[in-house]
Amino acid sequence: MILFISRRSNVYLLIKKLCFGLIIHWGGTETYSFNQFSELQKEYILLRLQYNPSFNVYIFSIPDKALGYTLNFDIVKSVISEFVFGEICVNNIVAWEETLNLLKSLSCYKKNHPQTKVSFRGHDFYAICPSYNLLNCDNVFCNLSYPKGCSYCIKNINIVNKKLLFSGFNDMTVWKKSWNDFFSHTCDEMIVFSNSTKELFIRVYPVLETKIHIIPHKTKQLPIVQVKKHKNINIAMLGSITSVAKGANIVGEMCDGNKDPHLKLVVIGAYKNAPKGLIVTGKYKPLDIPKLIKKYQIDIVFIPSVCPETFSYTTAEAMSMNMPVVCYNMGAPAERISKYEKGLVLKNIHPLENLQEIKNFVEKLRKEIK
Repeated sequence: MILFISRRSNVYLLIKKLCFGLIIHWGGTETYSFNQFSELQKEYILLRLQYNPSFNVYIFSIPDKALGYTLNFDIVKSVISEFVFGEICVNNIVAWEETLNLLKSLSCYKKNHPQTKVSFRGHDFYAICPSYNLLNCDNVFCNLSYPKGCSYCIKNINIVNKKLLFSGFNDMTVWKKSWNDFFSHTCDEMIVFSNSTKELFIRVYPVLETKIHIIPHKTKQLPIVQVKKHKNINIAMLGSITSVAKGANIVGEMCDGNKDPHLKLVVIGAYKNAPKGLIVTGKYKPLDIPKLIKKYQIDIVFIPSVCPETFSYTTAEAMSMNMPVVCYNMGAPAERISKYEKGLVLKNIHPLENLQEIKNFVEKLRKEIK
């Protein structure tokens, strides 16, 4: 999504900001975008450009009413070159067909308009690797290394994902050099939403150390939930648990191996092809969560992501309700949960062992309450 923010003057229309990003689904990045729109639309005229990889089309809108579209990236570059921008904000460009061409275009624009501020938002790790959640070819968080090297890994990623992963991609050396050049010579600042994200980016691109700032997402404070005493131990996963990265395989293995009739797993959200024993509530609104927590007598919220989340709204929502929360030792969730008195950070990913650890933690908390 490209966001143009403009202010009227009595001589001409001055474009104040330009943000790039791609809306793939209704997730955290989309929430962030619309929060920005609501904050700025009273003062500015907003125009954004989205890229749809399914149809290879660039769409202009204000911000959600379509104005026009083009299949030709050269036309996009031509439109951009017609304006003098106060700021360009690269918000999210996962799967852009012209990713590296876009970086070159922004670099050229910056050279011709050095007064224009260029900002970047770290919603994902696409700038580090086309596998934007940093899962390697074994579907494991790579932690920025792979025994056989990054090039081997990216070439062996599941072929189903290749259309997404290889947009504008040649090889890992070219990819990282292009992004390093962008961060070194074009980008003026980077905004991330957790310290863990900052550390990962700086490890790959040290030049960002003086340019990066942490500004967590704004989240809604949900009511504190008190669940009535009950015998079962009920574990909830919040959100759309529909991918390996979000922990779908973890939850599946837990369900398949769970032999305890008093241990229940509940997905408050979506889960495709739910295994036997898993309760799935379906889509929900954030304000519905406290009611669902009470309805299913949830004891603890499990964040099953096996990738380093850059923020995690579900973690923030669970903590705001004063619920016990558990996650794996990576990303923004672990950063916050490790400091939370009702938090548990699992050191290793072993689904059935983890299930027992979560059960033990809930029992421990119950004893402490007594």
